[in-house]
Formats: sequence, structure tokens, C-alpha cells
Amino acid sequence: MPPNTITEKLAEQLSYDYNCSPYDFFSGTNSVTESLLHPGRRRFSETADIFKMATIGGGTIISCLPELTGFSKEIAARYGDEIFSQPALSEISTKISEINLPPLNQTVNPSDVSLSEISKKLSNNHTEEISEDYSKTVLAPQFKIAFLPKKKTSKPNPTDIFYDIRVFEGDDVKKLYGYSGFENALCRKTGKRRDVLAVCAFYGGEIIGIAGASNDSRIMWQIGIDVDWRFKNNGIAKTLVGILTEEIFAQKKIPYYVVSPSNIPSLNTAISCGYSPSFAEVRTGAPAGL
Repeated sequence: MPPNTITEKLAEQLSYDYNCSPYDFFSGTNSVTESLLHPGRRRFSETADIFKMATIGGGTIISCLPELTGFSKEIAARYGDEIFSQPALSEISTKISEINLPPLNQTVNPSDVSLSEISKKLSNNHTEEISEDYSKTVLAPQFKIAFLPKKKTSKPNPTDIFYDIRVFEGDDVKKLYGYSGFENALCRKTGKRRDVLAVCAFYGGEIIGIAGASNDSRIMWQIGIDVDWRFKNNGIAKTLVGILTEEIFAQKKIPYYVVSPSNIPSLNTAISCGYSPSFAEVRTGAPAGL
């Protein structure tokens, strides 16, 4: 898939995630939209995010609950290109901490996304459905950089591969859930967003590395990777991610790889596999561990 096509599909995906037009990501300005659950979104949660923002380099889109609209517009104008800076993130975190959210063990129906309504219902002692998503809500802004493939992955030298490689698809991926130590590679969920592909390295009858993919949306599948610490620095992560990338493209989906800015080994793995930084994102209110 040519790089320009990937960028266009990325903008389409983010427009579903951020309740905006794909062209908004190329506008060069910051703008604010209401946080909604679009059917085409990446399916991290069944509750609307409290606050999130993303940029691909041409302006930032902030999507938030109505209670944060005024605040979001103000910081979008004041910080401009520096909206992802540490002072801005600190201010966002402080503002969100001041909102009257329900206790983590006393949450409400995911359709009730208004914070004021949530507060009112809890104060009236109404009986509400328990939402697993709100019970795992992360209130601190989580800053990530997402990489997308921009060039074809180089084939590994067969002489460098001292392990066996197996590909797992569909329900067969669940067979890997019994192995510990690969939490970054597999999301281990059974809902609409779940593990759909995995490429495994076997050595001496045991798994030493897994690259897994979750079907975050109909457009984009997210890659995760874990390698047994005893076998790191052998190029295993690069090989597994490279094979998984080709497998995802064969399914006519776009693979992407999400990294914390401080995770240098993962950053290097993404770059070595032909991935490039494609968008930056801050999310608050998504389930923990994403």
C-alpha cells in the first residue's frame, strides 16, 4: 500500500475516532469536537473518552465531553503547536482531576457519558449498570506515538534465524493465552476488539517471542511485541513484526505500532521494521493497559 494511501486511510480512521473530517488533520489549526462513539472508531472502550487529542503534524484535534469543551478550546488556542508539551499535559491532568467523576467501583451505563448526569444519578442513589470500562478508567493523560509502515520490510537473513516461526490466526490465537510474559503482544480480550493474528518464535519447544495484532477497527490493526529477555538483541522482534506486518497487509488492513516516547527499544524496533512516526495521541478515559 503506497505511503500516500496509508496517510489518507489514517486520516479517515482518525476522523471516526475524533468526530471530525479527515481534512481537519491537514488544516494546520487546533480544533475541538465532542467525544462520541462512532461505529468506525478504534474500539478501545464502550464509553466516550473524557478527553483525547491527536495530530499527524498538520494541526491537533481535541475530542472531549461537553463539560470540557470551553477548557479545551482555551488551551488549544493558548498552546498552539505546543499542545503536547509537558506544561499543557500537566494542565489537562489537573483539570480532569477536578471533574466530579463517579467512584471507580460505582460506575454507570456506558451510554450515560455526561459527567453532570453521572454525578446527578449517583447523588440520587439510582441503581446503575456496572461498566467494566469506567471501572478501568485512566484519568492521567497517556501520551503515545504511533508508527505506520512507510517502506517494505527487509527480509531476514535465514542464517540469522535459529528458531521456528509459526503463524496463528483467528481463534487459534487463544491457544497462546496460557503463556505468561507476553502481555504487550496480546490484548487477551474477547469482545469486538480482540487478538486476530500472532506470529510466534519457538526455540527448544518453548515460545521465546510473540508479535500479535488486535483488530482495533475495520481499517487499522494494532501490533504488539514481546520477546523473552533471555533472547533479546537477536533481531527476533524485528523478524516477527516484519512477518506480522505482511500478514496484516494480506488481510487488507493497515498495521500500526504504538510506543511510549521513552521506550527506546520499541522505537528502534519500529524504525528497523520500516515504520515511521505517523501520529501522536493523548488519551484520557480509555481502559487501562491500552
